[in-house]
Amino acid sequence: EDEAVDYLLKEVKDPDRDQALLLAKELGCLPLALTHAAAYINKNKRITTFKEYTERFKSEGLKKLHSARNLRLTPEEKTVLTTWDISMDAIVESCELSLELACFLSSLAHAPIPMVIIEEWFKTCVGPSEAEFDTALGYLEDYSLINTTKTICNMHMLVQKVIGSEV
Repeated sequence: EDEAVDYLLKEVKDPDRDQALLLAKELGCLPLALTHAAAYINKNKRITTFKEYTERFKSEGLKKLHSARNLRLTPEEKTVLTTWDISMDAIVESCELSLELACFLSSLAHAPIPMVIIEEWFKTCVGPSEAEFDTALGYLEDYSLINTTKTICNMHMLVQKVIGSEV
């Protein structure tokens, strides 16, 4: 718990240790979930605190528990699914293409994905706009749903699984 709280405090630069502890506990101290939460709070700093994110997580999590499609998910997978949903809701408000891109990435084998494959898919299925591609990719990266270099894209296998369970 201490490491999870320290991570949240460092990443979000919010001194509210008590609220960070409550969030860390709610997320089961799962590194991937903590990363998603910190990225979301950082992208939405003016409207989101540890407390607000914890409340949203609880509310979204209750919705997931009632979804028959997700009964086969482990508690950890449900936690990541909920943090993914919260992030994707925010992303789709700004860039719907990010959801299409995330779905495509989740359909691939878990391995480093060459950027050239992603770029070609985008051009073929979405359109040739490099700016739209960069925006869609950027949102996924800003919310820590993917990691990229100039030549490679990585999506955590658990993120791939929860996206696959939702679409």
